[in-house]
Amino acid sequence: DGRYLAITHSGQSRAEVMLFDIKQRKIVQSERLKDAWLGIEFSGNSLYVSGGNQNCVYTFKLRNGKLVARDSIILEEPLPKYKGSVAGLDVHNGVLAAVMRNDSSLRYYDLKSKRQERVQLGGMPYFCKYLADGTVLVSLWSSKKILAFKRSNLLFEIPTGDHPTEIEVDRKSRRAYVANANENSVTVIDLRAGKAIATVNTAIYPDSPEGSTTNSV
Repeated sequence: DGRYLAITHSGQSRAEVMLFDIKQRKIVQSERLKDAWLGIEFSGNSLYVSGGNQNCVYTFKLRNGKLVARDSIILEEPLPKYKGSVAGLDVHNGVLAAVMRNDSSLRYYDLKSKRQERVQLGGMPYFCKYLADGTVLVSLWSSKKILAFKRSNLLFEIPTGDHPTEIEVDRKSRRAYVANANENSVTVIDLRAGKAIATVNTAIYPDSPEGSTTNSV
């Protein structure tokens, strides 16, 4: 509703999700998590957060300015029983899409039926993003490309820069922007044509080393 930001902490020290009140300009709630990574998405008043090596997605409801924990979505057994690690995620029309880094898979989870569908990928994924028609874009961290899926059907793949990470979509212009972490650049993709049309240099200075680093957009 434009009032709150949800923020994950998933690096050194403890994992947590924090609720930030934009009007008050302060963190109003912090919830400890067993593990977390980059995936986080509001869908209406529901919040979905990557559980990282717990191989789950935490779910919350935003009620009266507070996050209320609900049952987690269990995709697999936690590490070390299953080597997966939930990364990017997105929600569209009642279906959660999430990528798992270490087993190179895209997962669909129907929030109503609670059924899961797995799509095997050809490289290590990082992020996924729904388009308005239900197509899912997946960045392959290890393969210099993004893939476009309609459920389990691969529609097309598009070359990007090295180490593609986060994807942002401009639905009006039908363009996607992909951050390339190992090249300090952003690939611009024309989704109508299904091809890259430009590369934007984001280096702070000409000989900036790899990993300076463009990983979010």
